[in-house]
Amino acid sequence: FETSSALPHRFLDIGTGSGCISITLAKHFPHAEVTTLDISEKALQIAQQNAQKHQLETRIEFLQLDFMEADSRKNLTGAFDLIISNPPYVAQKAIAQLAPELQFEPLGALSGGEEGLDFYQELIPWTYSHLKPEGLALFEIGFDQAESIEKLATKAGFQKVNILKDYAGHPRMAFLQISKDPTTHG
Repeated sequence: FETSSALPHRFLDIGTGSGCISITLAKHFPHAEVTTLDISEKALQIAQQNAQKHQLETRIEFLQLDFMEADSRKNLTGAFDLIISNPPYVAQKAIAQLAPELQFEPLGALSGGEEGLDFYQELIPWTYSHLKPEGLALFEIGFDQAESIEKLATKAGFQKVNILKDYAGHPRMAFLQISKDPTTHG
């Protein structure tokens, strides 16, 4: 993602949690519009407190909404240069086997349905239709979801799909981009 920090951009963080990514974006891109959303009122309160600590609370728009509800998504209009998300992606059968350090997380922040793909099935097509040409989407994924995410992204219309591995060598991050040619953007 190449951009000049002096140009205005629109960034969207879906499922912000503590807000660390939105705050970092606001700090490093002082002319950007940063919107962050979460279903949890408590998470947004924490994100706002963290933004205040960095004197960025006026530069970030905080929205409480359930992204999985189509009516809620109507509040997210226009196109974005960057859409990021660490959505719930753990398969239902794997919830009980999570590492102990993840047990403090709310179930809604972890459970991605039967196969862990429920959120992506809404997120990826929506992202394609709300991403500017040359924009970038970055999503954390489950270690065993790379093939499914690639299929969902290709079906949605993304021409560039790259999966990066974590330090343990597991697929963990999906980078999605549409064509630079705006006539091929759906």
